[in-house]
Amino acid sequence: MTTSPIIPKAPGEGSGAPYWGNDMAILNKAPYPQEATDYYVYTMGPQNIGFQKTVIRTGKTPVYNSIYEKVILGDPQFRIYQWMIGMREDVERAIPLPQNTWVDIQYDAWGKYIVLFTEPGSTMSPQECAQLIYDQVKAEVAKQVTK
Repeated sequence: MTTSPIIPKAPGEGSGAPYWGNDMAILNKAPYPQEATDYYVYTMGPQNIGFQKTVIRTGKTPVYNSIYEKVILGDPQFRIYQWMIGMREDVERAIPLPQNTWVDIQYDAWGKYIVLFTEPGSTMSPQECAQLIYDQVKAEVAKQVTK
């Protein structure tokens, strides 16, 4: 139901490049929730090798360790995807971002000011860029908190 950025972070190192985690949910009032769950597991689980190979061919890293072993390491046709193995440790350390509107507000502000900051000829300092982002986020969050 959603795609979320997942940021790897090691103690003392701060955040690194984002990975994207796709997750699905079954709404609490859905008819036949167990059947829907079984369907997700059946169609997207590690036993469905065809689905897993399709995922890999699209450039997405697999979720299951067994797929790295069976497909990426075990199938000669998938050797070109062995670059995914090096990403596994990073993904395992990844921290999902909180799912609230404040994260979106931060991304919106960052997207706006990072463009201005990195334009050729920009005289904006990193401190000014950060302050503009901070001020916009603070103002938007204050609007939500007071509602």
